[in-house]
Amino acid sequence: MRRMLSVADHLLGGVALGAAIALAPAAGFAADAFERGSIMLERNATDDDLEIRIEISATSEGMSELTVMAPDGTRLLELRTAPGRMGVRHLILETPEPVLGTGLLAAYPAGTYRLEGRSGSGAALNSQARLSHQLPAPARIVSPEVDQRDVRPTGVRLQWTRVPDIIHYIVVLEHERSGTELRAQLPSAVTSMAVPDGFLTAGRTYKFAVGTVSQDGNRTFVESEFTVRQ
Repeated sequence: MRRMLSVADHLLGGVALGAAIALAPAAGFAADAFERGSIMLERNATDDDLEIRIEISATSEGMSELTVMAPDGTRLLELRTAPGRMGVRHLILETPEPVLGTGLLAAYPAGTYRLEGRSGSGAALNSQARLSHQLPAPARIVSPEVDQRDVRPTGVRLQWTRVPDIIHYIVVLEHERSGTELRAQLPSAVTSMAVPDGFLTAGRTYKFAVGTVSQDGNRTFVESEFTVRQ
């Protein structure tokens, strides 16, 4: 979802997908846990590509060091602030987005990932998060139709098919050039959303994406475009 959803497409070499799991303190360590974190798989079913996203929040004083280790103990990432500099409070890391089947799942196996670091004052930070390779089924966009060219500028309702066994949908409507964006997280029983009148501009082409989110946090998106009539 680089075109609509990427945040920091760097630092993690390899490949891409989306699931968010809360970090838990790692067993056997007399240390603080990170305040919040996730490791997720995200698939763009329209382009058939994948992405891994890691999000980490330290305590209020931030972190000066961070190491992310795979289930087999391999060090995937090491970050360190310059001596004497203020630590980092929050990080969002995303891999590139290779086509499905080109090595992402082998590079980032399912299992428990270890996060280790130090706070700004030097206190040890240790947590863990579990990554699943199970992805939710995609929705299907119903309205506006894919590549529809005569969408009216007012009274528009976005619609998609219902997908069972998910916890919620993520809906994104965006005009990239202007930076105009509408984003919502909706319950699994909801399959439509009204676009506020005044949001759409005549003659513009918009990107519309619907993501399904599973119990373990993984995401599958579908995308389309439509153009507002003059």
